[in-house]
Amino acid sequence: MYCKQCGKEINNRAVVCVYCGFPTDEARFNHHVQKAHTHDLQKKGAIDGSSKFVTGIISFLIVLSFIIFLAVKDSHAPPFGIGALGKITTRSQDEIVNNVRMGMRQNQVTAALGEPDDKQEMNQAGIDFGEGIRTDGLEMDLWYYNCKGGMVQIGFLNGKVDSINSY
Repeated sequence: MYCKQCGKEINNRAVVCVYCGFPTDEARFNHHVQKAHTHDLQKKGAIDGSSKFVTGIISFLIVLSFIIFLAVKDSHAPPFGIGALGKITTRSQDEIVNNVRMGMRQNQVTAALGEPDDKQEMNQAGIDFGEGIRTDGLEMDLWYYNCKGGMVQIGFLNGKVDSINSY
């Protein structure tokens, strides 16, 4: 068989001329192109189904990570606190601070707020500052309450609230 375009001899079963690419028989050429195209689409569809699922999961995780990042980026603490015994607390700093008054005793604070998330005791037997100024039995404690957006530190001096600080 000879190519109708360039005139060179080609295989009788050829769909296109190997020299110039011209179709040998329009009907046979169209059939092979359509068959190859259908095969490619079927193959691509099988791959796309699973890759779309994986792409969807990855996209969801990226968006979720971005939302969490935006929620906590300006805060040094998580958007919620982990309270006593590992329970999540949704109390705000204002709620904690508004329930504590200067001079309250430790048992009153515990009754109002529950056990603190952390305690630090700084008991000292006595300090001599010289010139007759001496402290005997000075007892200082710091209690920490985690809350939304930070933490509240309550300072006790000899068992009574002496300072309230929000962080």
